[in-house]
Amino acid sequence: MARAIVVQRFPKVLREIQRAVSLVNQDANEKIFYTADPDEAAELARDEEEVVVVSSQVFSPDVSGTTLASKIKRENPRALFFLYSYTPEHAPQIDGIIPKTPTHHLLAEFLSFVVGSDFQATQLQSRFPQIEFSSDK
Repeated sequence: MARAIVVQRFPKVLREIQRAVSLVNQDANEKIFYTADPDEAAELARDEEEVVVVSSQVFSPDVSGTTLASKIKRENPRALFFLYSYTPEHAPQIDGIIPKTPTHHLLAEFLSFVVGSDFQATQLQSRFPQIEFSSDK
């Protein structure tokens, strides 16, 4: 089972996400670590073998979701990192993007799936295939 970490700078939004997940799957909600502190998320992700981090994009002028992804991937290359944002930044260290919605329902369903999954038997490409776009056209 993968460990899920949600890091969001606004505590009110963090509580809304928790509530949305509990409506989808209360058991899953109890297995997710929620924090508003990017450093705390990075520290926890460093020691987890199977970890999925979902992060907002902006924390401060110096810390973004993309810089947090770089830090986490440096310390734990097996970690999966997803941005949850209205205006996501595409970068190599970002494994995927979850569109931010007012009710957080997409994120809640994703997190419920993550904490119930066995990622040990799969490879990154089969879990989240990368799509290459051609600029020939």
